Amino acid sequence: MKDNQNQISKIFLPVRFLTGRFTIIFFILFSLAIIPISRFDQNISTTVRVFIIDAFSPIFNVISKPVFFAKRVSKEVNTIFNLHSELKRLAKENEQLMVWQQVGYRLTYENNSLRELLNVSKEPLIDGISARVIADSSGLFVRTFIINAGSLNGVDSGQAVVSSRGLVGRISETGLRTARVLQITDMNSRIPVIISPSNQRAILAGDNSDTSHLLFLTDKKQDLIDNYVITSGHGGLFPPGIRIGLVSHFDEGSVRVRPFVNWSQVEYVKVLTLKDD
Repeated sequence: MKDNQNQISKIFLPVRFLTGRFTIIFFILFSLAIIPISRFDQNISTTVRVFIIDAFSPIFNVISKPVFFAKRVSKEVNTIFNLHSELKRLAKENEQLMVWQQVGYRLTYENNSLRELLNVSKEPLIDGISARVIADSSGLFVRTFIINAGSLNGVDSGQAVVSSRGLVGRISETGLRTARVLQITDMNSRIPVIISPSNQRAILAGDNSDTSHLLFLTDKKQDLIDNYVITSGHGGLFPPGIRIGLVSHFDEGSVRVRPFVNWSQVEYVKVLTLKDD
């Protein structure tokens, strides 16, 4: 039986070899054909790229499922091993949250009372479109990933993308069934933010590392460490108050921000949209 299997594998080995070589040659020639087109018209290359992503989105969906399943299994195994310390941490965190819950109730009541007194206009309601990450297209010079929701689902360029932990990024390109998300750590990302509780305004900029840095910060003091960074809503691109991360440290005069999002665990996200009253 084993001899028959070895003979069959020897027969198909040249076929597999030739198929692999022709596949590589095809993609090389295809890439060389796309390069001169993109030099003359960048919109054409963007359209072709979005079309290819849409066409291969079913494959991305199938391939990504076992990958994220393996991540979940690995995460659950680590959780089991660290269950005792995790329970102690959660118990302590729960006590702190109970205290903050009482503070939140009081501040909500005061805020509503002051809004009625000042006749402040209501903030627009925010809705969301849930999507799953189907491909990670990050590299040395770009921090992006692809989700399985596009223009057919109401996704549009510029919309904010969040996870359960905080701001992830914004939509940079949209296809019919897929969209590309530009992460907040990408070097092309610029987001107006507020540092709390100092209420300083700044621009959060990415540099393709795991942390971001603050631009145009007027007062760079050490007491900014562990301050919260949230979206300011200036420019109308993002809703105000979305949490981003904490001021972590100073690096050669640059104020670094550590995002709340764990990039290796991002599987599901929500694309924020304005909701009609």
